[in-house]
Amino acid sequence: MNVYLLFVAGRWAGLLAMCVLLFQLVTMGQGRTAEKFVGKPILSKLHFTCGWIAAVLVGMHAGLILTARSVSYGDGYAKTWAEFMLDGSWGSATLAGITLFTVALACAALFRRRRLSYATFRKTHFLMYPAAALLFGHQIFCGLDFVNSVTLRTAWMAFCGLFVADVVVWKVRSIKWK
Repeated sequence: MNVYLLFVAGRWAGLLAMCVLLFQLVTMGQGRTAEKFVGKPILSKLHFTCGWIAAVLVGMHAGLILTARSVSYGDGYAKTWAEFMLDGSWGSATLAGITLFTVALACAALFRRRRLSYATFRKTHFLMYPAAALLFGHQIFCGLDFVNSVTLRTAWMAFCGLFVADVVVWKVRSIKWK
């Protein structure tokens, strides 16, 4: 088993997951540009599908990276997971982000099956914002590509910052001022 390939595949899965999450953040919401061109039903279905794609990519990222770490260090999978996720630093923040992400996805699935009210679904879906922030922090402070390269870290932060700025501007513009 080539550990290097596991690390590379895991890192790419993590980057793609964040790209899908950023796409998620900017495509949905009343009055968004994409809704005007595509229509809300299609955009809603795309948003739902991309949410599950992001979940698969996050799962692949975690599985591949933790497997590669456990193989390269010669530790068991459970020990490697506990050392990273319960470190009291960004590993723990990652665990919190994945937990929030999982709760939001579970609520989306329950809402889709009509077992959760829209009000509860909407409130729990806002958990994606802090989840995305925590997972972004994980990428910046734990991702080897970003830890080792100031240029890549700065470029990724600018790229993600553009998406966040778009969401913030859109949210401020959508406030009904009296």
